[in-house]
Amino acid sequence: MAKIYRPFYRDAAGRRVRSDVWWASYRGPDGKRVRESLGVRDKRSAEHLAEERAVRSDRRKAGLVTPVDDAAERSLEDHVSDFESVLVSREVVERYRVDRLFCLRLYAKATGASALRDLDGVRASSWLSEERATGLSARSINRRRDALCQFSRWLLRERRIGFDPFATLGRLNEDVDRRRPRRALSIEELGRLLDVARTRPLADATRPRKIRGVEGVVPRLAPAERARLEVLGEERALAYEFAARTGLRRGELGKLRWVDVDLARGTLSVPARHAKSRKNQWVDLRADLVEVLRARRGDAPATDPVFPAVPALKVLQRDLVAAGLARVDELGKIDTRDEDGQTLDFASLRKTLGSHLAAAGVSPTVAKTVMRHSKIDLTLKHYTDLRLLDTKGAVERLPGIPRADREGDKDGGTSERTSKLL
Repeated sequence: MAKIYRPFYRDAAGRRVRSDVWWASYRGPDGKRVRESLGVRDKRSAEHLAEERAVRSDRRKAGLVTPVDDAAERSLEDHVSDFESVLVSREVVERYRVDRLFCLRLYAKATGASALRDLDGVRASSWLSEERATGLSARSINRRRDALCQFSRWLLRERRIGFDPFATLGRLNEDVDRRRPRRALSIEELGRLLDVARTRPLADATRPRKIRGVEGVVPRLAPAERARLEVLGEERALAYEFAARTGLRRGELGKLRWVDVDLARGTLSVPARHAKSRKNQWVDLRADLVEVLRARRGDAPATDPVFPAVPALKVLQRDLVAAGLARVDELGKIDTRDEDGQTLDFASLRKTLGSHLAAAGVSPTVAKTVMRHSKIDLTLKHYTDLRLLDTKGAVERLPGIPRADREGDKDGGTSERTSKLL
């Protein structure tokens, strides 16, 4: 039997004052007296809560408490911390883990959820609608929804909840609300980008400028500095070409070591710890890239990076401006969007590979393998720029349709073939 009471305490002036919050007193599973605050000021609510805790204590003593009952007594933040530990143990990408936890804590803060009983599908749907109303894209909303669903599925597998509260949350259609659609580079555009990347470091250093009040002064570079800038340009151009010919992501390029490159077989390996899919993957290299890498390595140790400095996004954007593929707006910001609103970034080089494979008539199954995708629709839908495909030539290659002989008699008669059809 639980009892409720309001304890006395001493205030700052030393006076004996009765608390406004009700407390409960009941026997714990071990038979010892438990006294704890109920956190409510209403007496009837306090009686109900005290009775619930006393019954739960008796059930625990009798061995009737389920894992769901145990989980219900813990705070939501405790469960989120446990979920974080699981993600860490699985060695998921840090950016993915941070994003999942950010979305979960954002939901808890916005809805005031502090325990598992506060997880509610209707409340979550309203929160997502409010987030959408602030101008977030469909992709951002889906990220929040996916975080909630993954968390609830994990709770269900761990027997911390009896049902999935977010099972009815649906995804938004991202195709109708793409904020930054990427485009691919044509062969001609890719060549311009590589030429600019190769020459821009030295060109920028030797560009006429104002020195000591004199305009048009061309800086004089030491031979060692000139050689360094030329090597920098070659490395930058090779990084772009390598990304466009292999489909390696920027992070994968930066982590590539010579030990991962097999020059004899013309392949390279992407270890599972560096791959987005967390699986060991292999990439075939063009013969010309193999020769460039063979000349580039020299006697470098196997543990050295192939690309010590992968160009940053700002560097790529400046190269795109110099190549005439981007522009600088009135505020001095680089705008990489074209007339259709499609943008260029480092991931566009990966899309360039998929688009060039499609334009070359490569089978979609083979293209999926080259792109290291798990599903073929990902290759066709997101990594193929239809504007680079020869759709006009494809239409012209259709077989012609036989035409009936339309020459009739001069007096209006019909031809023999047409008369048979009639």
